[in-house]
Amino acid sequence: MAPRVSQDRIFSLIQLVAILAILGAGIAILFPKEAETTPLGVRKSKEAELRKKASAAKTRAEAVEAEISKVLWTESNEQIEATALAVVDKTAKARGVRISGFRPQKPMTEQGLTRVPFLVSVEGTFPAVCDLARDLGTRENRLAVNIIQVASADAASDRVNATIGILAFRVAQGASSK
Repeated sequence: MAPRVSQDRIFSLIQLVAILAILGAGIAILFPKEAETTPLGVRKSKEAELRKKASAAKTRAEAVEAEISKVLWTESNEQIEATALAVVDKTAKARGVRISGFRPQKPMTEQGLTRVPFLVSVEGTFPAVCDLARDLGTRENRLAVNIIQVASADAASDRVNATIGILAFRVAQGASSK
């Protein structure tokens, strides 16, 4: 059988631990660890380095913002629709593809940007339809192709029917464009 420890001994042990904890806290308060000090020259050079990095980051951010602003539309949804239709028509004619439908979809606003989607139905040869999709999604057109569905129109030729989803992005109304 294990020897029994009396309650007085347990109480004394608890008191001893409490006294040691209070004594340790008192020493830490009375004799704090000295803060490390850096020489003024080292601190100033680090500060200058940080300012230089911050300036470079600001320059990069401005360059990225300028690139983004090149592909954003500022016009109304109706003007975007008319311009997008003109771009699709011009590009389709250049590629020898026939447009069978152009349908605007419901615009959606998320995180300060409005997505203005369109569905374009086209008919043509497979290579021409692929070239049309590639040509539509360029920076110059400010459009993005987000989906393409292709189905064979005729088993005896390379003619296809395709539905191409395109998007135009513009700054949402009420959102600030820096």
